[in-house]
Amino acid sequence: MILSIGFASQLPSLRFNHSISAFFPQNSQETLFFDEYKSIFGNDNDQILLSLRAPSSVFDSTFIHAARHFQGQLGSLPGITEIYSPFNIPRYVRSSFRGDLKQRTWIGPSGPYAEDSTRIFDSGYGPEIFFSKDKQSVFFWVFHEPEGNSLSCLSMSQKVDSLLETVSFAEVHSVGKCLNQSLYINTLEQESLLFTSLAVLLIALLLWWTFRSLAGVLIPLIMIGLTVLWTVGLMIWMGESLNLVSHILPVILMVISMSDVVHLRTHYLSLSPTYDNRIESFRHSVRTIGKATLFTSLTTAVGFLTLTTSSFRPVVELGMYASIGLAFALILTYAVSGSLIIIGKSTPSSLPATTRLLDQFLTWCYRQVEEKPRTILISSGVLLILGLSGSFQLEVNNYLLDDLDPAHPHQLDFRYFETEHGGPRPIEISISTTKDSFLTVSQVEEIRMVREFLESDWKADILLSPDLVILQANQIYHFGRKSGKKLPEDQDRIDELMFGMLDSGYKILGQTWMSEDRTRARLSGRIGDVGSKVFRQMEERFEQFLQTDLPHSSLEFQITGTSYLMDLNTSFLAENILYGLAAALLFIAILFAYQLRSWPMVVISLIVNILPLLVLGGMMGWIGMDLKISTSFVFVVAFGIAVDDSIHFLSRLRQELMIHPMNTAIHQAFFHSGKAILLTTLILLGGFLTFCFSDFLGTFYFGVLIGTSLVLALLADLLLLPVLLFFVFPLTSDRERSSSLSA
Repeated sequence: MILSIGFASQLPSLRFNHSISAFFPQNSQETLFFDEYKSIFGNDNDQILLSLRAPSSVFDSTFIHAARHFQGQLGSLPGITEIYSPFNIPRYVRSSFRGDLKQRTWIGPSGPYAEDSTRIFDSGYGPEIFFSKDKQSVFFWVFHEPEGNSLSCLSMSQKVDSLLETVSFAEVHSVGKCLNQSLYINTLEQESLLFTSLAVLLIALLLWWTFRSLAGVLIPLIMIGLTVLWTVGLMIWMGESLNLVSHILPVILMVISMSDVVHLRTHYLSLSPTYDNRIESFRHSVRTIGKATLFTSLTTAVGFLTLTTSSFRPVVELGMYASIGLAFALILTYAVSGSLIIIGKSTPSSLPATTRLLDQFLTWCYRQVEEKPRTILISSGVLLILGLSGSFQLEVNNYLLDDLDPAHPHQLDFRYFETEHGGPRPIEISISTTKDSFLTVSQVEEIRMVREFLESDWKADILLSPDLVILQANQIYHFGRKSGKKLPEDQDRIDELMFGMLDSGYKILGQTWMSEDRTRARLSGRIGDVGSKVFRQMEERFEQFLQTDLPHSSLEFQITGTSYLMDLNTSFLAENILYGLAAALLFIAILFAYQLRSWPMVVISLIVNILPLLVLGGMMGWIGMDLKISTSFVFVVAFGIAVDDSIHFLSRLRQELMIHPMNTAIHQAFFHSGKAILLTTLILLGGFLTFCFSDFLGTFYFGVLIGTSLVLALLADLLLLPVLLFFVFPLTSDRERSSSLSA
C-alpha cells in the first residue's frame, strides 16, 4: 500500500508525447549528420503547409482579400515565425538607371489582378510554386518555433485548427508535424482510457464466467491494477511519457499479468477435494506451479527485452518497462493473491460447472491427438511450408501517416498535396565540395543536372536549390528579360551574382540555402508520400545517376532529413527483429534444457512455438502486409507470450513423469494444465482484441496479429505438442493406448 500510494502520486504528471526525433536511429552516423545539418540550415519539419481553394479563380478580388486577411490572422498566432505566400514574397526589379535592386510585390494591393497573373506565370521562377497545378488553390508556407520552445506543437495546432474553422473558403487543406502531433496526442489520450476500460470490463466478465465468485474477480483485478499502477508510476518517476508505441503498455500489462494469477487460482481451486485448509492449498499450489510461473515470466520478459535492441527509443521503452511490469506482476501474484487468500475465511471451492465447456473442448482436442496424429503432423507440415514461403515475401515499408485510415481527413489532405502541390514529404539533400572553391561554373551545372533528375525521376517539387538562386539572380540582373533566364557561363558573373545574393543574406524565403563559410549548400523540396520501399528504389536510382553522369564531380550529395531518417530506422527494424528472435530462441532453449533435462523435449517445444510465428509471418506475406513499427515487434512479443503455455504444459508433464509412464503423464498434463491454458488464452485474446477499436491502424493490426498468434499457439500446444510427444516417446502397447483414450 505504501508503494502504491507513492506510485499513484506520480499519475498527475502523466504526459503524452509524439516527438518525431524519438523515431530517428539512435547514435547513428546519419542522425549525427542531420543534427549538424540542422544547426546550419534548420529543421525541415518545423513548418505547416496550408492550401486555400478558390470557388472560381485564385485571382478573384474577393478571394484575394479573404486570403490576405487570413494570412494576417495566421501570422498573429503565438509561435508562428514566418509565413510565405504569393501575397508577401518579394519581387526584385533592377533599376535601369542606377542598376540597384528595388523590391516590389507579385500581387498588388488592389489589382488589376489579371496583369499580376500574367506576370507570375510568365516569370518562370519564384511565385508559381505557391499555386496548385490546376491554378485553383493558393499555398501558404508557414514556419513555426522549433519543437521544445515555450509554445508546444499541441497548443499551436489547436489555435490553427480553431482559426481554420472560422474561414469560409471552398476548401482548406493542411499538413504538418504539429498538426499531426496534435491529432496523435489527442487520439492517444482518448484511446488509452478506452482500451483500459474495455480491458477491465472484458477481463472481469471472463473472470466471473470462470470462477463465479466475487473473490475470483476482485483478487486478479487488484493484482493487475497494482501492476499497471507500479509500472506507469515508475515510468513517470523516470521522466518518461506515453507515446504512439508505449500507450498500449497498460493494456499489455493487464493482459499478460493475468496468466500467472489464473494458473495459480485455477490450481488452488482444483485442490478442493484434497485440502480443506486454504493455507495448505495455497502452499501446494506454489510448490506445483511456482517454478513454471517464474519461467513463463522470464520467457515473456525476454521477448520484451529483445525490443531494447531496436534503434527506436519508443520501442526500447516499451520493451524495458513491460519487462519491469512482468517482474512486478510476478511479485504481486504471490504476495497479493497469497495474502488475500490467507486473510480470507473461506476454504477452496471447486471450479464452477461453466468450465465444463472447456473440458468438452479439451476432450475433443485429445481425441484428435489420439485418432488423427498423422493428419495433425501433415497439416502442420503444410502450414510450415506455406508460412516459410509467405515469410520470404515480407518487406519493410512505412508511410508518413501509416497509422491513419485512408479515409481519415488528414490522409485526404496528404493526397491533395500530392496531387496539387508536389507532395507532403520533405526531401533534403546536403551539397558540399571537396575543393576550396564553391560554387564554380561546373559545380552549378552539376547541381542543375541533379535538380532536373530529381524533378524528372522523383517527380519532386524543388523549392530551393543553388542553381535556381543563381538562375533567378541572373534574370533579375538582366532586368527580368527571358533572355537572362539561364545560368551564367563565366566564373566572374557567378561570383558577382553570389556576392550580391550573399550580401543581402543567406536566406531565400526564410530558409538558409548556403552556409556562412560558403562550403555547404542545400537542395530542398517535396515529393509524394511514396513509402520507404519505393523511396529506397528512388535512392538507388539517384546513386546510380551520380556514378554514371557525375563520376568525377567535386561535389558530394547526401540525402538527409526527418523523413529519410524515419525510413532508415524502419529498415533497421527487420535486422533488430531477427537478432531479437535469435536471442529469445537461444535463451528459451537454455531455459527448456534446464527445466526439462531432455533435448528431444527441447527440440519439440521450440518447433511448437516457432511454427505459429512462421504461420503468422506467412499470413502477413501472402496478404501483402508490410513490416513497419506497428507490426514488426509483434513477433518477439508473441513468441514471449505464446511460449508460456508450453512451459506450463511441459512443467506439469515433468511432474507427472515422476509417478506415471509417458502416455499417462501426457494425458494427465494435458487435462490438468489445459484448462488454465484455455482460460489464459481467452483472457489474453479478450485483452488484445480491444486494440481493434483503435483509430490507429498500427494499433489495430497489433491487436489482430497478437490475437492470431495466440490462437495458433493454443492449437499448437493442444494438438501438435502431444502428437510430437507421442511420436518421440511412443506408447508401449495397444492396451496402454486404449486405456489412455478411455481415460
